Amino acid sequence: MQEHQIEVLLDRLTRIAIALESAGGVAQGGSAATPNNPYQSPDVPDGYDTVLGYFSKNMPGAFELMDDPITGTLRDGHWLTHQASRRGIGIIKVPAPEPLVEIGINELNAYPVSLLQERIR
Repeated sequence: MQEHQIEVLLDRLTRIAIALESAGGVAQGGSAATPNNPYQSPDVPDGYDTVLGYFSKNMPGAFELMDDPITGTLRDGHWLTHQASRRGIGIIKVPAPEPLVEIGINELNAYPVSLLQERIR
């Protein structure tokens, strides 16, 4: 990088930091607060999870490799649904997390964690 490019970058980063401080996103002298994970569904019973919830808890870096986490996990959901049906394993419907509700998806399948572990290692 050239010196001018570094100065421009530093200026932009400084403006972002100031904007975060004024919005309450960073405490004075602190660090940015960790947001709640938007892909975790509410009210999922123990022993079950959704594909997005499981990824977000156990492999959050995987989302960075996907163009879109929702479509990027569809294949996993199809496999899990097929295997659950084939094996006679129950699937539970749970409320979708807020970002999905905003795009019209109100429910998600929750699968036994053991089946999720089998699919997503």
